[in-house]
Amino acid sequence: MTSPHSLVTIAAAAAVFVSPLVHADQQSRVTLQRYFQNDQLLFCFEVAASRIAGLPAWTEGSGDPPVSRGEAQSIGLHALRAEYPAIERFEVRGIELRDLKLRDGLRRRNIWYYEIEFAAVVGGERKSGSDYITLVLLDGKAVSKERVNCRMPARSRNSPR
Repeated sequence: MTSPHSLVTIAAAAAVFVSPLVHADQQSRVTLQRYFQNDQLLFCFEVAASRIAGLPAWTEGSGDPPVSRGEAQSIGLHALRAEYPAIERFEVRGIELRDLKLRDGLRRRNIWYYEIEFAAVVGGERKSGSDYITLVLLDGKAVSKERVNCRMPARSRNSPR
């Protein structure tokens, strides 16, 4: 049975139905992930295309990423502590290295980032949920959550409803 508080995560690449690649120009923003609850958009993680252009080049299988899992965890934890200063402690629930296929003009590249899910510890009790998720790009910086200005992709005639 699904809880009314269950959360569905959709990576931006999977949410774009017309093309498997996300298109960007220098004035646009790139949506890395969107988070929904009961078909309602809660928040998303977006970055300026200009920031994407400045990311270090890295490809899977070419050695270690420029930011290690441990470094990403520390960066994500620092971002959460700044967002929720009253929470006494956070524990890592999971960390994944993810990619998003991006097309910028004729260039195609994968944008790599860490998704880190934490549980908050309040009064000795662990609380988890979408609020305690952070993304860290391979430039070593966290991505801020957008709660009101998330852009939704246009639906094609063949997209699911």
